[in-house]
Amino acid sequence: MLHTIIQKNNYQDSIVLMLLTNRLLTIEGINNASVMMGTPANKDIFKTGGLYTEEMSNATSNDMVLVLDIEEEEIIETVLSEIDAFLSDQSNSAGEETQSVKTWEKALDLGKDAKVAVLSIPGTMAAPEIETALAAGKHVFCFSDNVSLEEEVRLKKMAHEQGLLLMGPDCGTGILNGIPVAFTNAVRKGKIGVVGASGTGIQEVTTIIHKLGAGVTQAIGTGGRDLKEAVGGITMKDSILALEHDPDTEVIVVISKPPAPRVRDEVLALLRRGTKPAVTIFLGEEPTDHEENLYRAYTLEEAAQLAVQLLRQEQIGLEPVKEETAAAAFGPEQQKIKAYYSGGTLAYEAAMLVKAGLNLEQEDAHQEGYILKA
Repeated sequence: MLHTIIQKNNYQDSIVLMLLTNRLLTIEGINNASVMMGTPANKDIFKTGGLYTEEMSNATSNDMVLVLDIEEEEIIETVLSEIDAFLSDQSNSAGEETQSVKTWEKALDLGKDAKVAVLSIPGTMAAPEIETALAAGKHVFCFSDNVSLEEEVRLKKMAHEQGLLLMGPDCGTGILNGIPVAFTNAVRKGKIGVVGASGTGIQEVTTIIHKLGAGVTQAIGTGGRDLKEAVGGITMKDSILALEHDPDTEVIVVISKPPAPRVRDEVLALLRRGTKPAVTIFLGEEPTDHEENLYRAYTLEEAAQLAVQLLRQEQIGLEPVKEETAAAAFGPEQQKIKAYYSGGTLAYEAAMLVKAGLNLEQEDAHQEGYILKA
């Protein structure tokens, strides 16, 4: 049976929600569990997963919604105790030096030497808090999504005018001076600086750099909309300049899904004016040449490899995109490929490679993914 628990005005970010879901799934007697905020998009996910109940119809974006597939009602008391214990542990897990505050005045007093403010709050409430942090002279890492495009443009212009970076909104990963922020992999420090409008793209490239024996100075996320025409790549361009002036960074990597043409040209022009070798990957673009100090990659793996080669001053040539076909490996009854990815960039890259490998046309594309049929 399905049992729904709604905790009003209990906002938690996606990291906490994921960890809480995993914790609940370890409880004996729970067949399935899902914990999300009560946004319209998340309600659709509940419906798709067969976990929607009428009780959640009035839940708001600030309400935490838990749906449990259980055998017996008696387990609910155990579940509620586990939720309280888990959220309490999250509050205390950062260590004894963490202090809880309720006002910006107190936070800025305690963190007067801090250079970055990390925000993870409901997106509809994020803009005023971003503005407060910027006004206090802090760089901002904004994990929150659902901030309007107009507010993003306004706040990024404000950050730029003050010589600050607004990473986000909807910035999922970052490594700042060796410190991981949000969803981040543990990679060694090194001499390659990364900036990207793709969280999973940054994660993929930085982990491959690590596996190849090199390391990362900074990994700066811009938020997925930064290279759209309306935003103009404000954070991307300011981050490139920051890496250009960072004495520890020797190679720069730029990652994005297809940017607006004007913004793409401005980013490339900025890299050409720089003194450091740079690698770009604009997913979906097939490189036809390299320039002096400006190298183009077709895949995320190639971007990481090029960066490491440049760091080691190895000879680099332009490898043509392989036109291999995998069609012969499939039987006549095999007409569809289904794949599930935890990141949009990884899904985009996979669709790109499948399309090329099977000589398919992109039949349908939408916000949730890609459908490629033979």
